[in-house]
Amino acid sequence: MRKKLIGITLGLLLSGLGSTVVVAENTSYYIDSKQGSDRAEGRSEKGAWKTLANVNTLTFEPGDNVLFKSGGNWVGQLQLKGAGTEGNPIRVGRYGKGKAPLIAGAGKEDSAVLLQNGSHWVVEDL
Repeated sequence: MRKKLIGITLGLLLSGLGSTVVVAENTSYYIDSKQGSDRAEGRSEKGAWKTLANVNTLTFEPGDNVLFKSGGNWVGQLQLKGAGTEGNPIRVGRYGKGKAPLIAGAGKEDSAVLLQNGSHWVVEDL
């Protein structure tokens, strides 16, 4: 519990400085290109984000999940930051039924998904 509290406090302090936000462990983030809103909290299906913008500002912790709505489409680059652990990776995947989510660089990016200096990530079902 203490580790989560420290992560939340640190995240709040850093967010006020305009820096990368450090998030608490074992948090799931939802992104829905059709029904989402970037003003939402991003931590539930009903409160999903719409674009990649909020995801790209976060530094993820072991056990976190980044979940894209099935059938959704995003244009741009998904920039993943953080590191999981051997027994507790960070997962990127989907939620809902239907076609796999599509993240497309659309020729504007060298890669649609960018992970630099990270470890213990699982990216599936995109």
